[in-house]
Amino acid sequence: MGGRTDVKLIAFDVDGTLADYNSWQMLHKFFGFSLEEDLRLYALWKKGELLYKDWMDIIEVEYQKTPRTKDEIHTLFDSIKLNPGVAEVVPELAKNYQLAIISSGVEDYVQGIAARLGVTDVHAYCGLLYNKRGEFEKFNYHIELTEKEAKIYAAKELQKKYSLEPHEIA
Repeated sequence: MGGRTDVKLIAFDVDGTLADYNSWQMLHKFFGFSLEEDLRLYALWKKGELLYKDWMDIIEVEYQKTPRTKDEIHTLFDSIKLNPGVAEVVPELAKNYQLAIISSGVEDYVQGIAARLGVTDVHAYCGLLYNKRGEFEKFNYHIELTEKEAKIYAAKELQKKYSLEPHEIA
């Protein structure tokens, strides 16, 4: 039976793990989308009364009402601070383990956090697409799954990429 010494890859989430923020809530506030409305939609989704894609489509339409540029969005993401100790611990872990980030966050945000930490294996739920003026236009889902399903899919992809057994991933 495998123990801790069997772990070869450590995959991190971002929100609440590497950074003490909820990036979606920050984006909602930035775009003027009500957190209360998002929580209402979340409750409908949890009850099975709203499809996940429909929930995200509503958010997309709301974001389109408040033009924000890629530079503005990246400035917001760059302002997010890492949790205490993360910048020191992650490079130490990289000496003995393959590292990855698997997040249900936006790719621009997750890639920025990964770059700060030197992590190259990054899996984010969706990207942001911009129009010719550089303003947010729509979400680009990398895979048509819910956030949880996408995380499981990413973990399995890492398992295949590095020829690992499930117990070798933490």
